[in-house]
Amino acid sequence: MARHPAALSAAAALLALVLVPGPAPAQVQAVKLSVDKQHSVGKCPLELHFAPTVTVAKGPVKVTYQITRSDGASSGPLQAELRLPGPQLLPAYTWKIAGAQGVKFAGWAQLEITQPAKVQSGRESFLVECW
Repeated sequence: MARHPAALSAAAALLALVLVPGPAPAQVQAVKLSVDKQHSVGKCPLELHFAPTVTVAKGPVKVTYQITRSDGASSGPLQAELRLPGPQLLPAYTWKIAGAQGVKFAGWAQLEITQPAKVQSGRESFLVECW
């Protein structure tokens, strides 16, 4: 039986399509970070509380995340196991803003998922005015 290189190439390509799985569906579908007060006025130090939310397609999913800040600091790596599909609230993050009387500080914080895939929220902006 004679073999035809073109027929073998076509068969190999078809076999590769069948055996090679496509990309896995995204486990993390959306991320959001909310601040409790976008404009705070008061005697400093003042605390801002951020609520990170992650939406996953299915669970359980182990996520590694951090909160990054406009001043260059971050929460460092944190982990959570999300057991159910849909939006889930992660533990709150607190940022204490210190300043002398009359100081105004405009800043932002951002949620960054590093595992199982890199995903970032938008920047949540705020303004603090110390008196």
